[in-house]
Amino acid sequence: MLRQGTSTTGKLTIAKQVADMKEQTEYMKSYRQALGSALNEVQALKSELGRQKSISKKSLVSDVSKTTIGEKNSHVVAEMTQVTVSASSTLDRIKAKVEYKSKMYSTLTGQLRAFAKALTRRDKKLAEKIELNKELNARVRELESARMTTDNELAICRNRLMQSEKLLITREREIFYQGKEISRLDRYVWELSGRLGQLESQIDQYKHFDRNWNVSAQGSYARPAVASAETAEQYSMHRSMPAAASPRSNTHRPHSYTRNNRYHANT
Repeated sequence: MLRQGTSTTGKLTIAKQVADMKEQTEYMKSYRQALGSALNEVQALKSELGRQKSISKKSLVSDVSKTTIGEKNSHVVAEMTQVTVSASSTLDRIKAKVEYKSKMYSTLTGQLRAFAKALTRRDKKLAEKIELNKELNARVRELESARMTTDNELAICRNRLMQSEKLLITREREIFYQGKEISRLDRYVWELSGRLGQLESQIDQYKHFDRNWNVSAQGSYARPAVASAETAEQYSMHRSMPAAASPRSNTHRPHSYTRNNRYHANT
């Protein structure tokens, strides 16, 4: 902003100086015209002086009065001297102004050259900035294209991720329902195993009771009574034992399936 203000002030100063130079040029033209007219008058006076000289020569030859010719010559010489002094003073003033104008022209020429050099440097910098701006615009276009490509790829990845999440949720539901079914079947198998153990225990108890009963039937009369009492006691003891305490009972326990703990022991 400061450079712009300085350049604007310099332009206004140069424009003012150019206007002053134009005005002074017009003034010099008028002085040149006045000098030309003065020189014309000098030439006219010179011609008049020559004419008077020729007349004086003729008057001397023709015995004309010397006093009259001398008076005329002195009058003409005085006028010529006055005109010459006026013309010389005017010429000196014009020369002084021309020298002043020439100095001012040289100063202004130097300023114009410096301004032209500054304009050239500014044009070079401006051209460099324009070229840099073109390169930056090209780079920006490349980055925009890369960003659009990346956005498209990101959108595709998001769609794939959403599809994968949907498939994962569906698969989790299937696994959950399958786990519940497995847990139900496992519990059913455990119940059947418990019943089977109880049946096997009862069968063993019945076999043991039948064996003792046969042995007591083949022995003496007192022994079967004792055997039958022992057998009854053993039979009552086996009936009072739980299924898990039976030697052939199933130790399998069902499992509970949940979302947080999909397959763990049911305690």
